[in-house]
Amino acid sequence: MSEASTGRAADHQPAKLTRRDRYAQQTRRDLLSAALDCFSTQGYVATSLTDIGRRAAVTRGAVYHHFDNKQALFEAVLLDQLATSVASLRAATTGDDAPERATTALNAFLDLCTREPFRTVVLEQGPIALGWHRWRELDQAHTLLVITEHLRALAKAGVIAIEVTEVLTRLFYACLHEAGDLVAHAPVDQRDDIRQQAVDIVLRFLAGLTPGSEADPH
Repeated sequence: MSEASTGRAADHQPAKLTRRDRYAQQTRRDLLSAALDCFSTQGYVATSLTDIGRRAAVTRGAVYHHFDNKQALFEAVLLDQLATSVASLRAATTGDDAPERATTALNAFLDLCTREPFRTVVLEQGPIALGWHRWRELDQAHTLLVITEHLRALAKAGVIAIEVTEVLTRLFYACLHEAGDLVAHAPVDQRDDIRQQAVDIVLRFLAGLTPGSEADPH
């Protein structure tokens, strides 16, 4: 092997992390875990960076080394929750049957909306901590991808007879989030019934997009 090729191979090898780098990564993970616990149990407003640092067993200075302020730390926690939720939804929806995958994804999403810490951190505290517009921007950056994937799969399979446009995905996004919010905040003794109603209605919406189901505009 020539010196040039050896050099190119070396250039592509990842640099080894120093002890300080590993410590910094672990501290950041500890902070995110502690912040998730605090935000999900105490809420955003009632949680301080001191609370989080104490739970993570780090100094306030260490907190500020990784995050500029409490809002930046919350946003990092929220992004972790969104990425994890998207990964779990994709893992739950495998197979070649597009309608079955879509139904499974719908059920999995509504289940997710009732679980902690997703319910409290993402659905309740997110708009409070970041403001509605920033929260929605982050949520859509993750959720719209999954919705678009399923709608395109349904269209490709001939299950729905409508072009998958941004208008369709955003309207369906709004529908799903209203369903999720409804199920997440339903009384426990009514949750299963409301969840089933939501699933049935959303599937009826999709059924209205099937070939031959369009209403005559005249």
